[in-house]
Amino acid sequence: QDGGATALAEMLKENRTLQQLNVSNNYIGDKGATALAKELEENMTLQQLDIRDNFIHKEGATALEKMLKKKRTLQQLHVSCNSIGESGATALAEMSKENRSLLPLDVSRNTTGDKGATALEEVQKSKTLQQQQLYSSRNSIDDVGATALVEILKENRASKQLDISGHSVRDVGATELAKMLKGTRTLKQLTAHRNSLGDVGATALAEMLKENRTLQQL
Repeated sequence: QDGGATALAEMLKENRTLQQLNVSNNYIGDKGATALAKELEENMTLQQLDIRDNFIHKEGATALEKMLKKKRTLQQLHVSCNSIGESGATALAEMSKENRSLLPLDVSRNTTGDKGATALEEVQKSKTLQQQQLYSSRNSIDDVGATALVEILKENRASKQLDISGHSVRDVGATELAKMLKGTRTLKQLTAHRNSLGDVGATALAEMLKENRTLQQL
């Protein structure tokens, strides 16, 4: 909870050896996330922070964004299964413009919506992204958000996995994905279950598989 997170934050003031911190599934809210973020601004050893499956909203996401603008040693941040929403996702996207070391950034299951997905897409197109996994499952995106993710993958030649499960992607988004996948030579796994595909979208993906020679899981 927030009290425990605050105590851990105090520890980080003195600790100079810890490289990974996993506080997932601990009922941490914005207060705890903010306390951790504040102390991590000065911590120079932590490389991985896993804060997924808590109760972090816009305030906590904004605190993490401010921390990551200053901190250049963190390499992995997992904030999936929280409630950061569109504004929180947008804040983290702004951070990503300045922090070049963070891979991966996991914001899945956060209801980022199309606006948040598009903000992340614009940032990731503008930087030399070497991320091999794009985590976007259960973020309430529809065809607009799916099209934005397609634009990421056009620029990103390293991604091997894309998870867009649990959304509202329909035929338009599926068709755009199919067009992109015809030309990609790196993506090996696409997870797209629990969407709203109709016959047109399913047919487009089926036709894509006639030409794609690298996709191993769909």
